[in-house]
Amino acid sequence: MVWSLGWIRDGLKRGVVTTRYPTTDDSLPPGSRGRIVMDATEVENPEAVASCCPTDAIRVEDGELVFDLGDCVFCGLCEEDYPELFDSTPEFETSVRDRRDLETRTEGRE
Repeated sequence: MVWSLGWIRDGLKRGVVTTRYPTTDDSLPPGSRGRIVMDATEVENPEAVASCCPTDAIRVEDGELVFDLGDCVFCGLCEEDYPELFDSTPEFETSVRDRRDLETRTEGRE
């Protein structure tokens, strides 16, 4: 019980440390990586691109390059290795109603 009283005491000392988001605009702190986007219509070697991702958020399905933001940990390796295909944005929201809306695919077969 003493441990939880310590948390209360610390909280009262510190005060409010959250923002009023989403009722007010909020932005990422300087130096933070935002939502990563893939901007590609065709890729010469999709297997090579997919191999740069440690979490398999970038994969090849039916010859198409797929970037799944739901599996992304925002490490930025894709952006470092393939800056012509990937870019980070200042956006940070990733919630969607349909899980498939987190996927970006190169144009091709559906």
